[in-house]
Amino acid sequence: MLCLFLRYKWDSRSPSKPYLINQINTLQIKKEIQQAKQIADVVVLSLHFGTEYERLPNAEQVQLAKDFANQGADIIIGTHPHVLQPMTFIEREDGQRSLVIYSLGNFLSAQDKLYTKIGGIARIQVVKSTHHHKSRISLQHPTFLPTYTTYHNWRDFRVIPLQPLANRNMQYKEIQNI
Repeated sequence: MLCLFLRYKWDSRSPSKPYLINQINTLQIKKEIQQAKQIADVVVLSLHFGTEYERLPNAEQVQLAKDFANQGADIIIGTHPHVLQPMTFIEREDGQRSLVIYSLGNFLSAQDKLYTKIGGIARIQVVKSTHHHKSRISLQHPTFLPTYTTYHNWRDFRVIPLQPLANRNMQYKEIQNI
């Protein structure tokens, strides 16, 4: 199975060197998704988008995810908000569905707010089937492992599963409605 990854960023801090960063340009992204679908079984789209510290996706994130899913992006992974945002399926116009994870939060962070220390690892089973010489993929059994960053005196940074923490109930309150 061939997976192709595409990565884009909302803004560029290096406008003098635009070739360093793929900026979010919807027409260009749609074109590149269509090209990727010609050679890959699975297209994974990573977008640096959304509003920092907002725990729900904004309207623009939702619309972009829907548009890119309908172009054929199978999995859409968001970054930038520094906090967890929901993971959901989008039913596509072609009858398939795409998984969108609006934000995985921070995986490793020295930010000091509780909700910025929480991140996660998403997992999904991608199954490829062929019928009458036509291949199709299906996304099955998505799971999510919440993680937590610990550190002491700006040293000894560790990313650990959230589950075994002694005070995990407090941390879980931060993500239970996401």
